[in-house]
Amino acid sequence: MKHLRIYFPNHAIFGEEKGFWGGNSRNGVIVVDPVDGSRNCFSGIPFWCISIAILYPGEIDINNVKIGVIWSPILHECFIAEKNKGAYLITTDKVRRIPYLTPILGYSAIDVTMTKDDFKFLGLLKKISALRHIGSIALSLAYTAAGRLLATISFGSKIRIIDILAGSLIVREAGGIFKVLKKHHDYISFIATLKKEVINEIFSF
Repeated sequence: MKHLRIYFPNHAIFGEEKGFWGGNSRNGVIVVDPVDGSRNCFSGIPFWCISIAILYPGEIDINNVKIGVIWSPILHECFIAEKNKGAYLITTDKVRRIPYLTPILGYSAIDVTMTKDDFKFLGLLKKISALRHIGSIALSLAYTAAGRLLATISFGSKIRIIDILAGSLIVREAGGIFKVLKKHHDYISFIATLKKEVINEIFSF
């Protein structure tokens, strides 16, 4: 938080743990999730990340994100995007534009969160190679943007909007689709994918 305050002295900072911390939202808002995937982190599983979204002045919304950063410190990967300037993966030895892989329907895996009311979509699983539940929604979105996953899908509004701000921009700047299914207060259900066919398949059920 202190480093963000140095580089963005006039922005309001919203942290998952502390709420708003200094600054003025009229200058923009920085939303920080210091540990997305906390159960993985505490269990020694490397699939967790730090998610940061820098927003334009206005409401906290996926359409108001200027910069998105998802940093996986254990795996030494940083996914970053700026609105209308593309998305990139930064590793210890290179910077590459994403996506750098092409997901294939019927071969690539998806990360999906379902409730008992969403079983009507189970027919979709016949066309999917495997399911993954990474345990970090931000990291799952980054992997979708990179082409490592076919899609990240959340049925049922159990994901907080602040958790997917950075990831939603990274997916879109990678040329993907982030489709909102439902919003309820501060929660959201969605489909994120690089492949339009995934959207078509889901809504064919």
